[in-house]
Amino acid sequence: MTLSKDVPFQKNMDLGVGFDYLTGETRGCLFDRSSIVPTPGLGGIGQNGMFFMTRVDDVESLMSLLNISVEVSGRYGLFGGDAQMDFMDKSSFNSQSTFLVAKVQIQKSESQFYDAKVKDIAKDLVRSGNEKRFKELYGDFYVQSVTEGGEFSAIVEIISTCKEDEKTIAGALEASYGTPIAGVDLKVDVNNEKLSKISRKEINIYIKQVGGTGVDMIFHDEIDKLIESAKNFSLALAGNHGVNCRAQLKSYKTLDDLPESNYMLIQAKEDALNDCARKRLKYKTLLNDIDFYDVNPTFFEPDPVISDDQLTNWKSQLTQLDNLIRSHAVKIADDVNFNDDFLEVINGNPVNLSEMKLPKRIAVSSTQQEIIIPNLKTLTLDDAIKEIAREKLPLNVSYVQHDSPDAKQTMVTNTDPAPGQKVEPGAKLTIYYDGPPSPRFRDSMLTATTPLYGSLLH
Repeated sequence: MTLSKDVPFQKNMDLGVGFDYLTGETRGCLFDRSSIVPTPGLGGIGQNGMFFMTRVDDVESLMSLLNISVEVSGRYGLFGGDAQMDFMDKSSFNSQSTFLVAKVQIQKSESQFYDAKVKDIAKDLVRSGNEKRFKELYGDFYVQSVTEGGEFSAIVEIISTCKEDEKTIAGALEASYGTPIAGVDLKVDVNNEKLSKISRKEINIYIKQVGGTGVDMIFHDEIDKLIESAKNFSLALAGNHGVNCRAQLKSYKTLDDLPESNYMLIQAKEDALNDCARKRLKYKTLLNDIDFYDVNPTFFEPDPVISDDQLTNWKSQLTQLDNLIRSHAVKIADDVNFNDDFLEVINGNPVNLSEMKLPKRIAVSSTQQEIIIPNLKTLTLDDAIKEIAREKLPLNVSYVQHDSPDAKQTMVTNTDPAPGQKVEPGAKLTIYYDGPPSPRFRDSMLTATTPLYGSLLH
């Protein structure tokens, strides 16, 4: 077990404050406050900045680039609110969309302390051998230094008909996104021929700021707004808008006359909690994948067929596993003798995650040539959607319900354009139907006509 840790700054942290590294909770201060004398850290005083934008393909890479480690925020997310994990959760990371991370990180100064006086009450606990009470009051680490500066983080989600188109958009954004710290004016060439032919595309942008003058926000399609926000953040940090953003923790083992904790046991519990955190990330990613499929069924091959009941069952199982593993983590942290493995079992029934397989994404790019509208009349609405997916048709589909909501089946009555007409990729296809909507589309059919897919970069 290492004797020092770098973690995001949290509420109630200060020099000398104790910290429970297993659960991420702050504790009391071990030292007499009057003996803590802050001095400039090794980073000195100044301003050092770092900026990057890059594509990520898995949830742990996303976390790493955001300075969100599984071993810190991922684990602390098991025990309640963690600001870093809350931000990542808002992006609903899934393996179906393509994600980019943009980040500006600025360090202005560092404050640290050494050789403070330990409180007498802490020494008494050590002498009496009351290690449990010591840990309750002071944890197992203390804050030795604090870094002031700021962090600007953006998660960019790209959604299109097929992964090939998503990667094309991601490549254009990654290549065009310059260095806001240096004040370079950049703009994505949204009118280049290849991008303009991509029919269905949507970009969701999630921004979190620590320091600066801006606020956290979520917006859609406005890449220029993302660049402007990053630049404004850098300018604000150049002024007097830095905040405490990182903390360096030191183990009490580095101090004299303090309890020799069972670090092998602590390490074993830390490893077990990290395993719980990774399992929870797997559940959440899979749940987000299923939600993506539920909203965008025509982005996938039509086989295998997955019923609405099956999707609902999978979501329920994953939600229950998420709750169960959080309860399991609490037992690991609270009970010194608890070392049971986590079993993916619900009410005595094993859950087989390998069975939760979605169909493959459509492989044909929407930059293909003219397409012919198929004859969807007399098909059920679900079968019509499957037909569009089977033929790999990049169409912007919307739905209009006729005045026969009491019909027993949801049947397609007409389409606009009509069957047989030729259209460009990305053309709007309106499907008219009788009867109740499929549960999969019920939420999106509350209005007369609701596009299933967003659009971007027209």
